[in-house]
Amino acid sequence: PRAVVPALGNDPMAHCDPLGYPRNLWVAGRSFEFIQSPNKIVQTFEWSRAFREVWTSSQRIPEDPDPRWYGWGVGKWDGDTLVVDSKGYDDRTWIDDLGDPHSAQMILQERWTRVDHNTMKVSLKVDDPTMYKKPFSLGEYYFRWVPNQKIAEWLCVPSEVQKYLREQADPAGSTENEAPQSLGG
Repeated sequence: PRAVVPALGNDPMAHCDPLGYPRNLWVAGRSFEFIQSPNKIVQTFEWSRAFREVWTSSQRIPEDPDPRWYGWGVGKWDGDTLVVDSKGYDDRTWIDDLGDPHSAQMILQERWTRVDHNTMKVSLKVDDPTMYKKPFSLGEYYFRWVPNQKIAEWLCVPSEVQKYLREQADPAGSTENEAPQSLGG
């Protein structure tokens, strides 16, 4: 639960900033999907219609990559498990919806395994020596495939967000378009 109303908090989501990765995996139970081509896998997210690329060819992550909201990812197969190593994340994003931070030096490793026909398991490990004393696991998560599910269009629209934030900050409901009330009659 939030400790403050969204209008008074510092959640990047409240300002339509991209959520980044891995946070976008968990936002409000929204869907995502993988699209595989010969040289990369594209992961698309329902929230904000965002996507990230995971290169599966012999491409390497640049030594000193320019930070990206969804990082720079390279994947390879280890048996039946897709192992994705990524770095180069923009440090304005959060690791999760609790506000856990990371630096631009964060390295993330994901291990995606298909448990059965309808279930994917991912385990995530964070290594960020700038922010944390030692690498740590974000745990294991299971995602179910829903046949014929469509990815909805959940966009963060700044004009709608501003209206929502105004209502949260001033729940009494004054709006910009109302005429000011006279105090002196």
